[in-house]
Amino acid sequence: MLYFIETVSGKDLDHLIRAIKIGYTSNFERTLRIFKRDCCAFKVIKTLKGMKFNSDHEAILHNYFSSKLVLGSEGFFVKDDELINTINSLNTVEDILKLKK
Repeated sequence: MLYFIETVSGKDLDHLIRAIKIGYTSNFERTLRIFKRDCCAFKVIKTLKGMKFNSDHEAILHNYFSSKLVLGSEGFFVKDDELINTINSLNTVEDILKLKK
């Protein structure tokens, strides 16, 4: 399962930005428990469920959005209209494969 979670990120409280975590998990309930423990505020904005989605697809998305990566993070990307519009357009494995560079 691929997931997209909106949260805040930043080097300190004076430099917070909205970010989207793009991740892959085989246990979304566990992932949510980790977010509830580690993040003060977050919102699941989309999930792509099914065995057909895997970590290779996560890697494609990370590569595609690499210019938006929050420095010092793993899998967190600066939220902007392009990122949200692209996420909203993703529904199938084929949609993700079209983004492969």
